[in-house]
Amino acid sequence: MNILKFFILLFTITIFVSCAKEINIDEELEEPITFEEPSYIQTVDILFTGSSTVAFWPDLEKSFTSYQLINTGISGSCLDDLINEKENRIFKYNPSYFVFYYGDNDMYKYDANTYIKKFKRLMKELKIRRPNTIVLLISIKPSPLRKEKFNQYTLINKYMDKFHEINPSCYYIDIWTTMSNNTTYFKDDELHLSNKGYTFINQLIYNKIKVLESLKSTN
Repeated sequence: MNILKFFILLFTITIFVSCAKEINIDEELEEPITFEEPSYIQTVDILFTGSSTVAFWPDLEKSFTSYQLINTGISGSCLDDLINEKENRIFKYNPSYFVFYYGDNDMYKYDANTYIKKFKRLMKELKIRRPNTIVLLISIKPSPLRKEKFNQYTLINKYMDKFHEINPSCYYIDIWTTMSNNTTYFKDDELHLSNKGYTFINQLIYNKIKVLESLKSTN
């Protein structure tokens, strides 16, 4: 009888461990999101934030002449930095569109799954606090200098591409496919975008906003 009980217990533990390994990111329990809104919130048309790709973005006002813009990008920053500074860089604003770029610097701090967990939680908070904001998620760019991280970048890009299914107010902007194996989109340092790269990304975002605005007007 004791031997039988032992094997039943062992079988139960094995099943529990096996099930635990199958839990994916979307099923994991999270700490509740708590916040206090700032006393003054500025309404803007488009809020851009991210690392150097956003911080160095040239002539945004010329590319989006009919929109009120705010750029809170910081060169060299990671998603952790944005999360720590989210009240000043995100939530002091109420944007119609939120253009988001992060991920490439982050892979030198943690892996893709860790990044996705942080990203997902931030997007959840954004949805709670700014439910009417439309989010444009720019894919991580394929900087030739960082080829050793391409596998991690691809995992994140695939997740962001599917994220619209979880959060319909988020849209994926794919720059990876066109920029892959084409160094003309990058400066000589093979890391940062060239003028051609920014012209391309400007057009993608501008066109997407125009499409979304036309859909709004027909609803």
